[in-house]
Amino acid sequence: MLSKFDFPAIEKKAAEMKVDIPNILANKGSNYFNGAFRKEGWGKSKWARPQRQISGTKANKYAKPPRQPDKKILVNTGNLRRQVGRSLQHATWEEILWRVDCKYAAVHNEGFHGTVNVPEHTSHRFKKIQFQHKGRTHGGKRPGKRFKVKASTMKMNIDKRQFMGMNDELKEQMVKTLESQVKKIFA
Repeated sequence: MLSKFDFPAIEKKAAEMKVDIPNILANKGSNYFNGAFRKEGWGKSKWARPQRQISGTKANKYAKPPRQPDKKILVNTGNLRRQVGRSLQHATWEEILWRVDCKYAAVHNEGFHGTVNVPEHTSHRFKKIQFQHKGRTHGGKRPGKRFKVKASTMKMNIDKRQFMGMNDELKEQMVKTLESQVKKIFA
């Protein structure tokens, strides 16, 4: 009866899977984190729209019309999304570690409500200008007079828009992947 099972082959497959499974699970997690940017939500809930995009709100009163009205939330330059895509540090049997080195990543992932210190700095007002070019009048802006801005504090309310971490949906996907990989050992 024992001759049916090829224990050395099963042991060899298990040793190979012990190396492969962490990388497979790490890729599954990285894809899930990037998917949060695509679907603009975490798990089954959607991210809150920024107040400047909601008409009738105080923040929207003087907001410029968006250049790209269907633009994704948290994807302005794409830097944060790229950082999340490259965030896998290492994947071992004991630990899978992702780390994002963006200053503002934690603020968006966890949310922030509080005051921020604004350091003293110099700024300038823009002057509107008109100029002639090829017989046409054009308008534009150029830097005007420089002035010093005093150090101050500013209230900030940034909603939580989680894109990394563990949740039930990701856990379920990882368990299914793990089960399928374990079945391959005995196949």
